[in-house]
Amino acid sequence: MLKAEAGPGVGGGHVMRCLAIAEALAMRGARVAFATSPASLEAVPRLAQSGLEIVGPEPRACGAVLLDGYGFTPDDERAWAKAGAGVAVMEDLPGRRHACALMITPTPDESGAYAAGAPAGARVLAGPDFAPVDAGFTALREAAVARRRPSPPRHILVSPGLTDPGGGALKALAALQLVSGVERITVATGAAALSAMALKAAAAADPRVRLAFDAPDMARLTLEADLAIGAAGVSTWERCVLGRPSLVMVAADNQVPNARALASAGAATIIGPVEAIAPGFLRALLQALAAQPERLGRMSAAAFALCDGNGSGRIAEALLSLSGADQA
Repeated sequence: MLKAEAGPGVGGGHVMRCLAIAEALAMRGARVAFATSPASLEAVPRLAQSGLEIVGPEPRACGAVLLDGYGFTPDDERAWAKAGAGVAVMEDLPGRRHACALMITPTPDESGAYAAGAPAGARVLAGPDFAPVDAGFTALREAAVARRRPSPPRHILVSPGLTDPGGGALKALAALQLVSGVERITVATGAAALSAMALKAAAAADPRVRLAFDAPDMARLTLEADLAIGAAGVSTWERCVLGRPSLVMVAADNQVPNARALASAGAATIIGPVEAIAPGFLRALLQALAAQPERLGRMSAAAFALCDGNGSGRIAEALLSLSGADQA
């Protein structure tokens, strides 16, 4: 069982990464159901189209449940355990306490701040090796090697998240429209994004802008870009799998650790919280990068080394172990 929500207040990342895990579980012969609300199906059309069994949010008996979200408490985890489920949680913020048997965090945890929230005896899987990434990205990893060549960024991918909280895509477009040499701008977000209408107007005014709402093949869009401007959420690790250098915007507090991890590794440059992004600053940074293609090459290599794209499979194996199910 996978349990997560999506919508304007929480974005779509929790559901999207659970879908990647669901695919990995199904490949291993597991029966998978998704516990969520109708609002999530509207916010993430891919969930409605997945063919997964959709059930209500109430705790129920199952081999294992993975809870992914910030609204879950230790009491919720105990309720699922009482119903007969092995309980796993996805965690993006350090310091939160849990009553789970398995904790997973894709963010590096050298200080042990995340692991400290797990109860005694719980298994903790931490770091980008456990980033749940859609299999489409992993399949293109070899092709991405050929694109890791130093060159000025001509094609920019703007990926602010499915709901584009804070209007980060519009701020990125405002800067890109002032940068010479950019030939194509792809904006990938959800059709239900708060900025959708304004983005359509911007695309109508600039022939370089292409909108990709609820794109079915984000992996291909990411591969084709020379540089990404995106939120530091789930797509952080997708870009790393394909070695895409990034300028990362922070759309929520939980994205700060991801952003810092990328910057520390040299894979990305933080351009600030969404609400504080200044188009003039972003324009200057883009122009500097265009003049230093070798810097982009180093960022690409660092990103590629951070995440191999096999995290979904590793998580699936851990969930199967937690449930007591045989892989067969």
